[in-house]
Amino acid sequence: MAFTADIGKFEFGETYKSAFAGKRVLITGSGKDGGIGQALALAAAANGAESVGVHFHSSYRDGFDLVDAIRERGVNAFALQADVTSLSDLWASRSYIIEHMGGKSPDVIVCNSATGAQAVTLSTAGGR
Repeated sequence: MAFTADIGKFEFGETYKSAFAGKRVLITGSGKDGGIGQALALAAAANGAESVGVHFHSSYRDGFDLVDAIRERGVNAFALQADVTSLSDLWASRSYIIEHMGGKSPDVIVCNSATGAQAVTLSTAGGR
């Protein structure tokens, strides 16, 4: 397994568990080990998500290991490889996602993908 995260540490208290409980969740950029997307996918799985879509562009091994870990918890999980900068990839992914979510669209979509562009920081934005 590419990561050693303790999925139990991603369980919310009862107050916030409903954020993912029973929901179909798709998280772009969730394949990278140690990333925010991975943490969100683990949190969704640990808090009762019905289905979790793990999207990645090139982090194949980490993405598939994450899917396996989520499935071990009894949650429907699937991998989705796509380039989010490609309209044809996105269009082709639509029916695949719906099929793997039991014929329904996602309830929650987290857009966490990065394109490799340099981020603007406070120091480059004039300190605002």
